[in-house]
Amino acid sequence: MNNQANFMETLRSVAQIAKVSGGTIQREDIKTYFKDMNLTEEQEELVYQYLLNPPEEEEIPEEEPQQEETDEATEETTEETVSDKLSDSVFFQMYMEDLAELPVLSEEEETALYEKLLAGDLSVAAAISDQWLKKVIEQAKQYISRNVNMEDVIQEGNIGLLCGINSLAGASISASEVPDALRASIKESMEAYIDESMIEEDLEHTVVAKSNLVYEARKALAEELGHVPTTAELCNYTNMSAEEIEDILSLAEEKKETAKN
Repeated sequence: MNNQANFMETLRSVAQIAKVSGGTIQREDIKTYFKDMNLTEEQEELVYQYLLNPPEEEEIPEEEPQQEETDEATEETTEETVSDKLSDSVFFQMYMEDLAELPVLSEEEETALYEKLLAGDLSVAAAISDQWLKKVIEQAKQYISRNVNMEDVIQEGNIGLLCGINSLAGASISASEVPDALRASIKESMEAYIDESMIEEDLEHTVVAKSNLVYEARKALAEELGHVPTTAELCNYTNMSAEEIEDILSLAEEKKETAKN
């Protein structure tokens, strides 16, 4: 694929469409969504198979704060924590049941698939993907301590796996290097999602903090000045720009109107 980043972004969007529509994405839809990427028939089939059963998103309740543990104790409980975080998800359990039905290949059989892929044969892409779906889950476990939805991390890992497989078709590396290349692609996709989530969370916290500051300032100045403070007075009090304050006040008014209706 000429533009892997564009492909991954499109795949994420289509996966969301499939989720909202109840998994009704058809093969012809894939041709439409990826029309500018010149996918081969094998690539289209791989995308279709991925969209059939991606791990579903389900909100994971926050864990109660615990006392600090030693690194050794943390490592010992990681497996249990991963299981606890995902075991309540019906969708994830269904996904794991589907994976359990996939055939398990020997190391020699996997190597044979890698050799065909490196020779440019994308017909083996689905078989390679099937062997790696459980490995994606194992790789996701290293991010269990992050405040992110683990099912989303796994889904992003699956996207990275798909892209990694496609990028290796015809690549000039040995079959023994394929696993490391796939792990790197999975890791890159997972960490890109986590970094983006952290940025969005920080931005959300910043917006909430600024909104609270404006509301408190408005209340304090109203008591001090005896009138509703102007935007300029709020600017002087909070050291925020007039544009930021007006946006926050405008949003508050919109919420009030929505609540009335």
